[in-house]
Amino acid sequence: MNCTICGVSADNVEDLVAENWTLSFFDENDEHGPLCPACSEILLHMAHDGEYELKREYHGKVTFNDQIEYMDDDPLCDIVLGYILN
Repeated sequence: MNCTICGVSADNVEDLVAENWTLSFFDENDEHGPLCPACSEILLHMAHDGEYELKREYHGKVTFNDQIEYMDDDPLCDIVLGYILN
């Protein structure tokens, strides 16, 4: 697993927890993660609801690695709506 911002890696979830990584955080309404301790200390703060969120001064200035992977891909799933005649 890699840090969403700087790309530093950890081998597994146990390492993330042991090294105090932030598993998820919010940039306004978008959830991202994981984030290494160094990036967390600089970029995040605890919101009133108890969730970590990106500090206001960094909104729109940070590129998230998890977004880059999906920008040119097809949607992850399609939803088909229809009706059934009984």
